[in-house]
Amino acid sequence: MLLDCQRIDRFLDFSSNDRVLDVCCGNGILARELAPSTLDWSGCDFSREMIAAASHHRIANERFLIGLSTRLPFKDHSFSKVLVYACLQYHTTKDAITAVSEAKRVCVPWGRILVGDIPDVAQKRAFDKDTAFGCRRRLVGLASEAKRFVLSQPRAKDTWFDREWVSRSFGDRRWQVVISRRDPPYRFDALLAPR
Repeated sequence: MLLDCQRIDRFLDFSSNDRVLDVCCGNGILARELAPSTLDWSGCDFSREMIAAASHHRIANERFLIGLSTRLPFKDHSFSKVLVYACLQYHTTKDAITAVSEAKRVCVPWGRILVGDIPDVAQKRAFDKDTAFGCRRRLVGLASEAKRFVLSQPRAKDTWFDREWVSRSFGDRRWQVVISRRDPPYRFDALLAPR
């Protein structure tokens, strides 16, 4: 996680003046590392349990609330940096577009948005081959109790994204999208910055 935090900080270049929103913050693990270098850190997640876990490790400038990524509970232009990290795979493509549109809405015009750790559809076959998830996906074709188990697991419902689609769908007249490779190559990051 430390490497992810360093990567995120390199992209967003946090300062003591930044108001940051962590969309789909989960248990607040990124906040624990990154919030101390900012003015204000807000996290939202749809899960009451995750918000409770995030709030447990209280840092003075943090606050966590329940909210959907597709309908953020914040006013327009409330944050200088927005982080949508390691969560896009749990959205449909339509909801992913809505979540990024919401991130743009709450970000100031001169701000930055990092949509990070996006599953790369071009690398899906390599991922399946290199990991145990490929075996699980092959079980989906079976008509058995194994199939029910596989379909009940979150990984079986992942959404994988095409880099070009991300650039076209998230970029617009106001926001440019810069795609960055990751190592291992199964995922990528998209930085949205003002044009």
